[in-house]
Amino acid sequence: MRYLCGWTVEHRDTLRYESTGNVRITIKVQSYAEHNQKVIIDEKPEYFRTIKKGENRFLMLSRLINKRGILEIYRKYRIYPYAFKMMGQKSWGYLSDIPKDLSKKYQTNEKYWPVYSEVMKSISQEPWFKENHIEMWVKKASKFLWSKIKNAEPQNERLGAEKAYRLRRGDCDEFTDLFITLARIRGLPARRVTGFYMNKEEEPHAWSEVYLPSGNWVPVDVAMNIIGEHTPRHVVMKIEEFNPSIGEYRISWKGGKLKYTLERNEKFEPIYC
Repeated sequence: MRYLCGWTVEHRDTLRYESTGNVRITIKVQSYAEHNQKVIIDEKPEYFRTIKKGENRFLMLSRLINKRGILEIYRKYRIYPYAFKMMGQKSWGYLSDIPKDLSKKYQTNEKYWPVYSEVMKSISQEPWFKENHIEMWVKKASKFLWSKIKNAEPQNERLGAEKAYRLRRGDCDEFTDLFITLARIRGLPARRVTGFYMNKEEEPHAWSEVYLPSGNWVPVDVAMNIIGEHTPRHVVMKIEEFNPSIGEYRISWKGGKLKYTLERNEKFEPIYC
């Protein structure tokens, strides 16, 4: 019997530009992280080189450009997610076993993860917040957030944890930012993962991961209510630990003025094994 084992992904982007002066453009495009998945690059845009930073991958181009032109930025990948599910409470461990210096490292105040916010810190007075077993704490935090976010719907902008909590609304971004903020306040290292969730069609998606005393990062997808499991439908693009808003495209230039437009198209097809 054949089963879903991966995805063919094509990105066909077009950059149109006009420049004055002697302009050198630098384009940095997010590729797919080699995290919980096997990534095969079948095609990448000409003259772009691959850069690795931790588990994240980028394609980068730096070159002088004409006064007017078009850059076609085409990439094709095959991505095979490593599906797994955490089994048994013992495999999660306890918050008290996480090194204090590591917990502190992840307690920095960020734009979307305001761990110093009095509003967010007040949640630590909830009876469930002191739970020591990591799996139980994660499930209780998830249940708490679903009880507070009454309008789980797409947003026009990313609200961040405090604003989402005040407004009682959000989508996967807000559930993820809220969970990361609470986890870090509790001393549980947590980070954001972004990519796609492949349902009937590809959907941009965000979820979180928590660090276990065993040294493993485990997925926590509060928005989809998938705890401790990485499914074949989760495709990872990037991991955000201390910069909670890494853009997929970063375009900069030197030596003159530049105007540009970027058209983006993507296509996903399932792979059956």
